[in-house]
Amino acid sequence: MRLVPPSRILAAATADPAFRRWLVDWRAALPVTRPLCVACATVFTQELGPAVWLLTTVPGQVPRLAGVCDACASTMDPGAIYAIAAAALGVVVRDAAGFHPEGGTA
Repeated sequence: MRLVPPSRILAAATADPAFRRWLVDWRAALPVTRPLCVACATVFTQELGPAVWLLTTVPGQVPRLAGVCDACASTMDPGAIYAIAAAALGVVVRDAAGFHPEGGTA
């Protein structure tokens, strides 16, 4: 699992038409699906999207994206975000100490 800034999500959508379609569909479905920040109860809308994305990759499974709202991304330690997200997504994080909010690992 790693934190991914929105600029990298947009770059991936630009490079990959299938991912772009998924992202457009995800955004269009926001009024119905009402996804939440993985660290709090903030509901994402078309006006308020994730400040940071969490990319979860598990060998043999399709990668999953989850969002973190601006309030959590700007006030919470990345390790705390990982712990909360891991519990919410059912993912084991081996070492969150090296992660940082700009994406990737230290």
